[in-house]
Order: sequence, then structure tokens, then C-alpha cells
Amino acid sequence: MYGFELKRGRLWGPKLTEGRSSDRNSPFNEQEVLPGSLSVEDLGYFDQSRLAQRHQAGAYSLTRLQTGTALYTPQGKRLYVREVVPPRVGQMKELHVLVGARERLPMRLLMLRVPKEVADKRREDLLRDAQRRQQTISEETLQLADWTILVTDAPAKRLRFEEALVLLRERWQMELLYKLWKQHGQIDEWHTADAWRVLCELYAKLIAVLLQHWLIVLFAWHD
Repeated sequence: MYGFELKRGRLWGPKLTEGRSSDRNSPFNEQEVLPGSLSVEDLGYFDQSRLAQRHQAGAYSLTRLQTGTALYTPQGKRLYVREVVPPRVGQMKELHVLVGARERLPMRLLMLRVPKEVADKRREDLLRDAQRRQQTISEETLQLADWTILVTDAPAKRLRFEEALVLLRERWQMELLYKLWKQHGQIDEWHTADAWRVLCELYAKLIAVLLQHWLIVLFAWHD
């Protein structure tokens, strides 16, 4: 596992964990939370108790909303996402909500209706991933693929809706790059059982893929 600090361009890790360990058990969850910092996370890291802890420490979170998460109005009335999503493609909608049946964490609910081709591609990916994991996917999850749905406790004056979308895309680009490194750089494979040799091999491959990436970017500017 690894983390990336966007502001300073600093890499956290990598840290070796068991191959089937959940992202929610990431060692980065144990790192000190800096007040005023913003953590941009994917659904694999969605944990309401962690969101609450970060909020109490004076830090902020930005994440996609996990299907089935209990939402409430600021007055405590139950809120269902499918009843409040914007109807038109490209339309953005923002609501103040309380997240979690127990935590009731005050957050902003950000919703954007995406084009049909984007939604269809999302559903294809969801079904393919569910088949690979031999899991079933809920009808609600497939229906909500028509929207990008985020939650954040960062105030609007510090993180606008448009900026939240940009940060989410940045995180996704890093995810795609990491998948590319695994596919072509084979950074998730090694030829030894010794932990230190595994780490050496991993660092060597990371150096190689970084050099390759730099050369690709460099020569792309000359085309």
C-alpha cells in the first residue's frame, strides 16, 4: 500500500501488507492526522468511525458515498439519496446531511448527474468486478451509477464542489497509473519469500517504472 500527498508531491510508503488485507486495515490509518488536512479516499477505505475520528481531530475527508449508508437531514429526518439526486445530465446538487446511523457526522452531500455513456460504463465495470469477486451487486448500486455522489466535511469556502470533483479525478488517475504499473511493471510480483528482498525488488521496479513514465512524458512533448 502507498499514499500520496498532493500538496507536496510526497509519497507515503510503500508498506507491505497481506495480499488479501482490506484497505480499511491500511497502516496509513494509524498515521497522525494533521488539523486542516484533507484525506481523499476511495470506497475501499470508507469507514464511518474513521471519518468521525478525523473530523474530531480537525481534519477533513472527501470520499464517494457507500451505497446503503444511512443519511439524515440536519433536523434528524431520514434521507434517501435516490429521492434527492438531480435529474438532468450535468446538473450539480449539494445538501447538508448527517452521515451514519450512529455517528450522525455533519457533511456535505455532493451529487452530479453523469452522461448515459459514463453511467453505462460504470455499470459494466461494477458487474465485471462483482463477477470476478463472485459477489452480487445491489440494484440500488447499479441505479446510482448515473450519478457521482460524494460526501465531505470540508466547508464550501475551503472546498468547492468543482474542486472536489478535480481532486477525485486526480486520485483516480493515480489509481489507473498504479494498475498500469502492476500490469506492465509487475510490481506486485517477486521471486523470493524474504521480506527485505521483496522490498528491494519492489523499490527497483518502482524506480524502473518511474523512469519509464518520465521518458514517456518527456518524449510525448516532442511529438
